[in-house]
Parts: sequence; C-alpha cells; structure tokens
Amino acid sequence: MNRRGFWITLLATSAASVGLLWLPCGHAASSWCVPLGVPGEWVWNRIPVGEGGAATLLLGWSLAAVALLVYGGVVWIGATRVSNCSRAETAFWLAALAMAGFCWLSLLQESPPDGYRTSKAVQVLYYPSSSGYFFEARYEIDDVPSFLANYEERMAEGDVLHVGTHPPGLFLFHHSLIQLCNRFPSLTNFVLTTQPESADAAGALIADQTRGTTTPLLATGRAALWLAALITQAVGVLAVVPLYLLIRRTHQSQASFLAVALWPLVPALAIFLPKSDALYPFIGLMFLYCWLEGCRHRSLLRCAMAGLLFWLGMLLSLAILPVGLLALLLSVWETRAADDTTSEIGIGEGGWGRLKGAPRFTHTGGSLRSTPATPIWLKLCISAAIGAVAFLAATFALWAAYDVNLFNVWRWNVVNHSAFYDQFDRSYWKWVLVNPLELSLAVGLPVILLAIAGCRRAMQQSGNWRASRLGPCVCCMTTIGLLWLSGKNSGEAARLWLFLMPWLIWLAADMFARPVKAGAGKQIAPVSVVPMGALAVIALQAIVCIATVTRVTGFGGM
Repeated sequence: MNRRGFWITLLATSAASVGLLWLPCGHAASSWCVPLGVPGEWVWNRIPVGEGGAATLLLGWSLAAVALLVYGGVVWIGATRVSNCSRAETAFWLAALAMAGFCWLSLLQESPPDGYRTSKAVQVLYYPSSSGYFFEARYEIDDVPSFLANYEERMAEGDVLHVGTHPPGLFLFHHSLIQLCNRFPSLTNFVLTTQPESADAAGALIADQTRGTTTPLLATGRAALWLAALITQAVGVLAVVPLYLLIRRTHQSQASFLAVALWPLVPALAIFLPKSDALYPFIGLMFLYCWLEGCRHRSLLRCAMAGLLFWLGMLLSLAILPVGLLALLLSVWETRAADDTTSEIGIGEGGWGRLKGAPRFTHTGGSLRSTPATPIWLKLCISAAIGAVAFLAATFALWAAYDVNLFNVWRWNVVNHSAFYDQFDRSYWKWVLVNPLELSLAVGLPVILLAIAGCRRAMQQSGNWRASRLGPCVCCMTTIGLLWLSGKNSGEAARLWLFLMPWLIWLAADMFARPVKAGAGKQIAPVSVVPMGALAVIALQAIVCIATVTRVTGFGGM
C-alpha cells in the first residue's frame, strides 16, 4: 500500500468507527442502532444525548480540544528533544508526557454529558455491585491478619463476581488508603479539595444516603475513594514509561516517544477509570521489561524484580497470567535469535550488545585455547529459576506471616471464574466474532491499523532487523489469539483486555521509525508516519478517543 492509500484507509476506517458509535439509537431509529456487544448477554450502553445535549457535547468537546492542544504540545517538544539528549532529560520528558497525559485524562472524563463524568469514580468504587473492594475494606475488614487468614474460606463460598474471582491485593490496597486517611486528617482535607465538582457531588450524595445507616460514608471514606481514583489514574498513565523502555530496545528514541504518546489516547483507559483494570498495564509492562532485560544481560537483580512484579500482579488479579505467557514466548524468541548469532547484533540505537553463545578464547602459553561458554539456553533457564525463586519467596513469606495460602486462593479464583459462565449464559461463537471488533473500538482503529502496518513493515525487513522487530509481532499476536480463542472473556473484553492494549502500541511503533535503507538507495518500507505525519496520527487517534468517551459508558452495561 502506498502512502496515499494508507492515509485514505486510516481516515475512512476511523470515520466509520465514529459513525458506528454515533448511530441514532432512539426508539424511532432502533433499526439503525448497532448493539455494542451481544444482546441478551452483554452490551455496552451508549450515553444518551438528551435535551440540550448538543450544547453540552460542544462544551465537552471544546474542553477536550483544549486539553489535546496542551498534550500535543508536550508530545511535539518532547519528540524533538529525545533524539539528542541525555538520559536525565529523556526521563524528564517521559515524566512530562505522563503528567500531560494525566491532565488530559482528567479533562477528558469531564467532557461527557452530566451524570457520566468524573462522578463515576466515586460511584463505581463505592457500590459493591460495580466493584466491592472499597466496601469490603471499609466495613468488613476489622484487622488484616484475620482477613487474610480467612480469605481461603471466603473464596470457597463460590462468589463468581468481583470478590470471588480476585486475590486479596485490591482489598488490601483500599484498606491501606482508608487507614492512611484516618491517620492523617490533613491528607483527607487536601485530597477532598482536589475533587472536581461532579465527584464531590457524587460523594456528598452517597454520604447523605448512608447517613444513619450501618455503613455511613464519612469524610475519610470519601477521601480514600478519591485517592484510590487518583492513584489508579496515575499508575494507568505511567504505563508510558515501561512501554517506552520496551519499544526503545529495538527502535529509535523519537519513534519510541511518539508511539507511547498514543497510550493516554486509548479510549478504554478513560472509559474504565477508576476500575482496577487500569493498574495492570503498568505492572505487566514493567514485568516484561525487567524480565527481558534480565534475560538479555543475565542480571540477577532484574530477573528477581521481574519475579516480584509478577507476584504483585498475581496478588491483584489473574489478568497477569497472559503477560507471563508473552514473557515466555518473547524470551524464547530472543534466545533463539541470540543462539543463531555469532557476531554483534546492532538493533536500533541501543543495540543488543554482544550476545555470546560461542566459545571464548584465551591465551595459554602463547597459544589460543577455547573454553566452552555457558549454553545460552541454560542461561535462560537460570534466569527463569531466579524469577521463580523471587516469586515463591514472596508467596511463602505472606503465607508464613498471615496464614494465607495464595496457591489455594488462585485455584479458587479460577474455579469461581469458570462458574461465572455456568450462571451467566455466553455464546462462544458470537463472542469470538464480536471481541475483535470490540477490541478495535476500545483501542481506537488508528492504533489497530498502525499495529497491522507495523507488523507488515517488520516482515519486509531482513536479517537481524527482521528477527528483532518481528519478535514482538509474532509473540504478542500469538498470545492475543490464544486468549481470544479460549473464550475466557466472553463479554467486557473492552475492559478485561485493557492490560494487553499497550502491546498493540508496541507493534505500531515501527510506523514511527525512520525508513531503513536497503541497498541501491531503496527503502525497505515505503510508508512511514515520521515526522509530521506522527502528529496527524496522534490527532486522529485523539479525535476517535473523544468521540468514543463522550458516547460510550463503561458502567451500567447489561
């Protein structure tokens, strides 16, 4: 596909996705309304425009446009700087990107019509029907040791929704925030002053409704709710840092920076905040980076950190398991590539360094003598063992300290998740067809098309470039494909697959890289969105994001 065809396809599909979401869905036009899911099983709701909705929408879109201009300015300046700057300055621009992304998400969540704004943060985190972790932590946990000691019995009760399908990490997270606000009244007051009007009104309404009951929402509880929402949003947007580090392993710094700028523009991130699903991209990406770098450099510390990060993810949710599969596939791919290498491999600007699987040669009595090097596959097994030891050490330490067997907890989580489909009917073949479309709308079609084009571009390269850049494409798509065909997420894939959405940006990064020369002055890939086209793609993704966030609600589905 030539450059013109690429842009026409990008614009046409983006317009089609926005049109699909904004089809009229009133009673008079119900035949035109395409359901966002499978009717009778699970459908995401569209936000009604209502009376005076046009003026409200225009105001919301204007607010989002202002936020986008600020965010775009940070992206543009940062992209021009990171190509030739120190590590300290690169860290500064990543921090600036994260802060700009946080502000963008804050204003974007205020752009939908009234009733669908940041007030959702307080409501979603408080009510047991939509989350349950705060409610349990506030009103059911008397002390942490007893809670953990009895957690296995709680899981054995067979709850198939939020509580029964999760390890204890999220309950401990909310309990810690409640205790923190109880201990420091000044923190409570400060946090409450940072609430936007919609969140403050929602908290005040719940406090009025629960006054005089056995579960009143006091000021400390309101502060803990909002603090949890802020932390979740901050961790969600901070995924740009490990995502940059992963992409930077095989791409130029500018391409990596421009690619990660797409992450805060993914519609699903804004729609499903402050759900805990927004925490998992950062943890998963950080685990991947530590693991891959630990295997590459045979680093004891990085492999141990990877094991601990994986344990942290498993303490919060079993959603980290597919990330573990991806880590295994990527490490095997890179190990095989290194095993086939007998000389230095230069990748991107950073390079792999010298990957040695060949014998070393030393001088002995004036002559050269070869000494066998450690087989590279054995090194991978050693790295895996180090990560496993760290994981098991954390698991057994918690067991010894609080008498909670996480292995039993995880087993009950799997059993309860499977039992969900016994209580709620799901049609496997329907969701196999619907989930790819749902994922595309949740991520944004510009990112999807860039990911496809990026993989195609990686396939067109040769030699070591092909091996290094094709690895993420093959391994990520294999993992996503297995998860898709497993039928484990028949419904709500737009939320449940939030942890894997940065992978698609990883695959799209190749389209932000400058074309590689391939002899006779020919370029390997004729289509690239660098440099000015990158801003156009980011702007298009932002428009799709705004149109999606102001039209679809992530709560109240059926």
